[in-house]
Amino acid sequence: RFESPLRKAYQSHGNTKVILVQALAYIASFGTTLLPALLRTVIEESLELRRLHATIMPLQGFFNALIFFSHKIYCYNLTRPKEDNEESNRNTTSCCHIFYLLFIGRAQEPVLFS
Repeated sequence: RFESPLRKAYQSHGNTKVILVQALAYIASFGTTLLPALLRTVIEESLELRRLHATIMPLQGFFNALIFFSHKIYCYNLTRPKEDNEESNRNTTSCCHIFYLLFIGRAQEPVLFS
């Protein structure tokens, strides 16, 4: 089947936006966790700032996991047909079911290239 170049361009543009949002989320996560360390070098060190740094720095892995799995859920929902009987016309697959499919290796998702 022949696809028009315009349709391919729109699809590529949509993929680029998805990848850009994911990249910006990773950058925001990194900046958020790095901010207390930068503040410690710029302003006078205090106990509150040390506690903030000790609390937020280990959360970078958690933030990265949230971004990674939210992208996986988004990609999985792209491949699934939408339910017609739901008012909001969005997919009804639960996040827990998608996690289960991802961990056992049965989730088929598209690979996004821009």
